[in-house]
Amino acid sequence: MKTKRRPPQFYVTTSLFSVALLFTLWQIGNVVFTHKVKLATNIEGQTLENKMLSIAGTAPKIKILKVNGNIVPISTDGKWNDSILLPDGYSIVTIESKDAYGHIKSDQYPVYVAVDPPTTTVGSRDSLPNIN
Repeated sequence: MKTKRRPPQFYVTTSLFSVALLFTLWQIGNVVFTHKVKLATNIEGQTLENKMLSIAGTAPKIKILKVNGNIVPISTDGKWNDSILLPDGYSIVTIESKDAYGHIKSDQYPVYVAVDPPTTTVGSRDSLPNIN
C-alpha cells in the first residue's frame, strides 16, 4: 500500500506557522515576565543603625527604575545601586519599575532606623557661671 506524499508547500507552510507561533509565545513571555527587580540584600523589616541606606540589585528588561521617587541608572547588564538618606524611626522604601511595554510595578519595604538618644554631659557645679 502506498502512502500519499505531501507537497513541499505543506512543509514550508507548517514550518512558517511553527516559527510564528514560537515567536508569539516568546513575545508573550516578555510581556508577562518582565518585572523582575531583585534586591541584593533583604531590607524588608530591617532595623538600621545608620540613616544612610545602600541598596543594590538587578533589574533586567527594566527601562526606568525609581527608588523613593528618584530615578536610578541601570547598567547594560541590569545591575543598579543607590544610596538613600532615611529619617529617624519608621520608613518605607518604595521601588518602582517600568518596562518597555509601559507596565509599572511598585514594591514597598518597611525599615526602621534606630536612633540613639543624644548624650549630654553635665559639668560640675564649679563650671556654672556666677549670676550674682
